Amino acid sequence: MSGFVNRRSGNLPGRRASAGLVHIPVLVLLLLGLVALSFYLMFKGSPGIGLLLLLLSLIVVPALIVLSLKAIPRTGWGQNLVRDNPTAEEVTATGAASGLTELVGKSGKTVTRCRPSGMAVIDGRRVDVVADGTMIDSKCPVEVVRVEGNRVVIQKVQAS
Repeated sequence: MSGFVNRRSGNLPGRRASAGLVHIPVLVLLLLGLVALSFYLMFKGSPGIGLLLLLLSLIVVPALIVLSLKAIPRTGWGQNLVRDNPTAEEVTATGAASGLTELVGKSGKTVTRCRPSGMAVIDGRRVDVVADGTMIDSKCPVEVVRVEGNRVVIQKVQAS
């Protein structure tokens, strides 16, 4: 039995080939057919068998649909469809990864008013910054005090 070929995994050992979502419409059509057959049996044939078939079709087929939806992420196609959870490195940007830690101690000028966040040009690089304490007007000389994750903290340089 060759089955379907999963293009991404190429039917690697340990991964089963998947027919995708073909079974969902088939189960829905099965449910509709069973409901129609049960109504036919209730009105034209045996009402007891028709009612029993209706109850079974309204309980069993939706349960099969729910179970198949839970099984989809385990199939090769479902793994391509559902994305894995991001890692901590993908979610949390760090100053080291973006080169912000090298800005500590460097000077620059604010581009916008920082109340407390704003923009500054530091060492020729435009950076989102946060003022440490008070509001800083635009075009004021500033110095980078620290970098916390991806947050660059500045303070106003006092004129001497």
